[in-house]
Amino acid sequence: MSTLILLLMDIIKKYEVELNQKNYYSFLMKVKTDLRKIIRKDEFEEYSKTIILALKTLTDLKEKESCLDLIKYFLDEFEKSFSKLKDISIYLLTFNRILEIIDPQNLDLKLHISNFVRIADKNNITNEDFIKYKVHYSITKYYQRNENHGYAYKYSLLTLDHELINNTLKDIFSYSTDISKLEQYFFICRTVLELLMRQKVQTAHEFIKLNMEMNYQNNHPLINFSYFLVVLIDKFASFDHFWFLINKYMPSIELDQNLINYLNKISISYFEKPIIEEKNNMLNNLMKLMSG
Repeated sequence: MSTLILLLMDIIKKYEVELNQKNYYSFLMKVKTDLRKIIRKDEFEEYSKTIILALKTLTDLKEKESCLDLIKYFLDEFEKSFSKLKDISIYLLTFNRILEIIDPQNLDLKLHISNFVRIADKNNITNEDFIKYKVHYSITKYYQRNENHGYAYKYSLLTLDHELINNTLKDIFSYSTDISKLEQYFFICRTVLELLMRQKVQTAHEFIKLNMEMNYQNNHPLINFSYFLVVLIDKFASFDHFWFLINKYMPSIELDQNLINYLNKISISYFEKPIIEEKNNMLNNLMKLMSG
């Protein structure tokens, strides 16, 4: 018999009266009272175990509102107690486990996920911490199961898993049939630029390779541009090379002003020089030549 089943049997026995009487509100209140006692003693691991078991019990009973109430309680209590927390993995792993337990078709955790991330940001939990404990991965999978493709894509970018990022993007393309092939290329290019902005060059490299034809002649210019850009930045080429590449693909790039804005930020980040200023200088010089 698994450890989880044994622990569930223990919690069912502990709250046997409430569960037998189907008084789930009383069960929830008793669990909260016990959790309050546990957290006052700074026994965070025991707190985590108890809340997961109680949540699993309520989930099996299909008590949706009680589940949401208990998740909110967990977030509120941990936010108040974070200064005492010596090991942040407890917070991350607990929420990770919650996402694994919850059926997204029955419960919308968008607000809870937002609050969870807000508390993490407030307490200086880095993206690397999330990656280490695969919390963003679980959030992405939660939204995928819920067919909330926009949020799945948003969080997949934080996982640094190029295949998962690609899958969430393909989901968007499949779900939104009004997205043209050209718009898909822009999505792919923006994804590469987003990863480069976050200094995730290797992930960008692996991602763009998934979207390239074997014969690069068959690729759309935006795909080739994205690939050459990643290689250029990976090899720490100069701003001159960067600017030359942009100019070569400018007819495709300037169809979407967002790409120019992304590239301007990337230029400042990697080469400490904005391309918008360079572009304006080039136009001014051209005007001077024409007027002369």
